[in-house]
Amino acid sequence: MLDIGKKRRVRFTQLDEEAKQRLRTLYHLTSAQAALSIARTGYLWSNDPDGCANFSLNRDLKLHYTTTPEVALTFKFHGEVHLREREVDFAGYAPNTLNLHLKSWPTLYGLEGLRVAIARVAAGTTMHLECVDFKLTPEFIWKCRSDPNAELLLRRLRRQLALGRTVKVPGTPQERQAIEAQTLEEKPDPSWVQKVLARLTSGATV
Repeated sequence: MLDIGKKRRVRFTQLDEEAKQRLRTLYHLTSAQAALSIARTGYLWSNDPDGCANFSLNRDLKLHYTTTPEVALTFKFHGEVHLREREVDFAGYAPNTLNLHLKSWPTLYGLEGLRVAIARVAAGTTMHLECVDFKLTPEFIWKCRSDPNAELLLRRLRRQLALGRTVKVPGTPQERQAIEAQTLEEKPDPSWVQKVLARLTSGATV
């Protein structure tokens, strides 16, 4: 039997301009250290079988994260976008695409009736994804007031994202492993001042 609902479902290109721009704005909620790593390396991926990068369309939605949420990174996607069924089969997508899995489809050509379950940028993406801003969670703002290491992370994150950052999604497990290894090699040891501040904060004697 023909599914009339599916027959009438719209494509992304048929949506009005306001809806398109809203759906191209993505958020990734993560830890401050992970956010800094993304800003430094210019790479982002997930632990899913296909390695795609996962996003939300709601900055405050605390889903799909694996670390303590401290920073909401804001992204813009400038490339090809596909509206898809809610189920994710992890078979992968064409590179350089944004794939929106929907809980419900729009009733017309705007945002009315449209609900997104998850937004996924394909593994192998080398263009179109840009980190444009970030927002701190209230908990991390308080942490920065008393923890010098958190404040240092924040200053470094601001410096890295001052002019925005193009972000890629590695296409293979081997690429992801190489990036992780390079990140570990480049991680600097704490300076003498950082060590002193850390000891003072923890109440230890210098």
